[in-house]
Amino acid sequence: MPLIQLVEGYWGGLPLGPKLANRATKRFQREWSRAQADSRRTRTVPPGDWATKNIRSAAQLRLDWLPEREEDLRPTALGNTLWRGETRAGQRYGLELAVAWPRLIPSLTPDVLAELNDRRNQLDAAVRLCVTSGIATAASIGLLLWHGPWLFLALATYLLCWACYRAAIAAARGFSTSLAAAVDLYHLQLFDALSLDRPVDITQERKLNAVLTKLFRGVVLGKQGESMIHYAPPKIDNTAESGTKLSPGQQ
Repeated sequence: MPLIQLVEGYWGGLPLGPKLANRATKRFQREWSRAQADSRRTRTVPPGDWATKNIRSAAQLRLDWLPEREEDLRPTALGNTLWRGETRAGQRYGLELAVAWPRLIPSLTPDVLAELNDRRNQLDAAVRLCVTSGIATAASIGLLLWHGPWLFLALATYLLCWACYRAAIAAARGFSTSLAAAVDLYHLQLFDALSLDRPVDITQERKLNAVLTKLFRGVVLGKQGESMIHYAPPKIDNTAESGTKLSPGQQ
């Protein structure tokens, strides 16, 4: 987790970290602004104008993996990808996964959990290799700076670091996609696990999830919030009772 947060751009605790983060974020602010401008400019695409279609597709692809709000941008591409993916997975239902996800995990099937763990392991491995090869690059430059041709080793480790970073971004997108699919399939199971009445539509679900998020955070709900939460009646299991009944012939 600390390695992933480091590559994501959470540098607040590092020396000069906030300044570096601000400078790195400005690049994504410019990219975000360009993508927004290209998307607005190509909103109407004439038939057969493939150049305009390509511009719009490229802009939409960038916006798909950047935060919706400019103030949420992160210093690195990996940080922006994970922020957008994790936020989008629960945002559609009014869920904040930071507090809802631990309560949703027990409802997931082993196959879904295995898929998420596999995706997460791919991300962890790519980040570890990225950091390791980055450290090797810095050490190679320091040790081989005065040895001429041997500096190609530093180039090799740099290329490995770049490839692992791109692999980490791809793994983050895959993890975000699987996470969104898990939320899509099991978001209503959260109400079943809490013994609450299921919402009748997505609008009501968003309102209920907003109240549940406050509850999960330990916020004391007012009368309006408490009035929205209705416990479902317990299900009566008649299996044991029916198993003890005798047939007319046995009686």
